[in-house]
Amino acid sequence: MASYYAEEMPHQKHEFMTGQHERMAHLRSLGTRIKLRLNPKEHAKLIMLVENYVINMVKEEEEKEKVENDKEDTLDTDSIHEKELMKEAQRVLKLEWKRVKNGEIAFRITKYAALSVSILALCSVINTVFFSTSNSSPLRPMKTASIIQHHNEVC
Repeated sequence: MASYYAEEMPHQKHEFMTGQHERMAHLRSLGTRIKLRLNPKEHAKLIMLVENYVINMVKEEEEKEKVENDKEDTLDTDSIHEKELMKEAQRVLKLEWKRVKNGEIAFRITKYAALSVSILALCSVINTVFFSTSNSSPLRPMKTASIIQHHNEVC
């Protein structure tokens, strides 16, 4: 029975190590994908927190491979890093959501310019229809007698 476990242990250890390596590669990949979606000038703090979180997770997994760690200590450290990362991520997402909701500057300028032009056009139409002093306004129908009189005056 002891020989069975001795023969199976290297194989299981290899599978475990391969699985851990794949997990760490996936974690690094996710961290990189997050950083690529962020603007380095605007989100430097969040990028730093993501990098630190990934590094800490990788280090923790490497330490677990070497020596069994005290789980309570690592959970507290992870919890602190996760809370700080989540707080910054929520701040960035809130700012980005406000930016999307308001629209880009060019869109806002175009929107207000179109509104101004529409109001001016409406005012012009109202002015032409209601406040025109000319009797021969194209929008007011002339009476037949006044058309004949106007024709005689011109000729």
